[in-house]
Amino acid sequence: MKFQSVEDKKYFLLELGRVDLLEKVTEEWEPGEELVELFIKRRKKLLQKLKDFRKSQIQKANWRRERWKYLRGIKRFHRSTAGKRFHRALGRFIATRTFRVGKAGERSRTLSTFEAAEVLKALTSAKTHAYIELEYYIPLNEELDYLLFLEELVPTVERVERWLISQTSLIPGNGEVKLEDDDFEFLIRLTETAALVKAFAEKSGKSVEEVERLWDKAKEIVRKEYRIDEDDPDFYRLVVGILKRMLKIEEE
Repeated sequence: MKFQSVEDKKYFLLELGRVDLLEKVTEEWEPGEELVELFIKRRKKLLQKLKDFRKSQIQKANWRRERWKYLRGIKRFHRSTAGKRFHRALGRFIATRTFRVGKAGERSRTLSTFEAAEVLKALTSAKTHAYIELEYYIPLNEELDYLLFLEELVPTVERVERWLISQTSLIPGNGEVKLEDDDFEFLIRLTETAALVKAFAEKSGKSVEEVERLWDKAKEIVRKEYRIDEDDPDFYRLVVGILKRMLKIEEE
């Protein structure tokens, strides 16, 4: 197990009730194998119970709304170098593709190998980095959110990967793969707004400041005309569609 700070090491010991060891904790201190095994055993039992309880508190009909809240579990990834590359690549991808409500994944042209490779590398980095984070100590509530987030991230990333490959000649005979509307919504929510705005600015030739203003305007239009809030599972796909029309970006 890895730790990002001395404080994390102390929280680790507190969870185990080993207050007697707190004074020994330094930058160099590492827990023994016995302590780590005990921690993993206890956490595993707690997490499964908490995950089941958390999900049982959410009515099935509301899961599509509530699940977006678990995206905060990736906040550590956003700050990493891999995270920044991910946002740049996904921002460009979203700004140049067409995903209409009810027709996610439809296209009018085939992706070039270069385009697909750029996004595939970003998605692979995201998935790999997400697993690396599991090596580190994380407070119980954060780990719960993170695991719930992974349950959304991994299958979505794998579907998008298969879709990208199906749009190119990377693997002949791979067959057609369809994306769901929720997949695109997930990608938008996963990508930082700043990266999206920059990508739309580059695509349209507008300034970042102008696109920021139009982004906020598009969000307001969705709230007022569609009468939905940001927890709605269609919210950001509608925002992106309106923004593209405002910027007169050709659908690809």
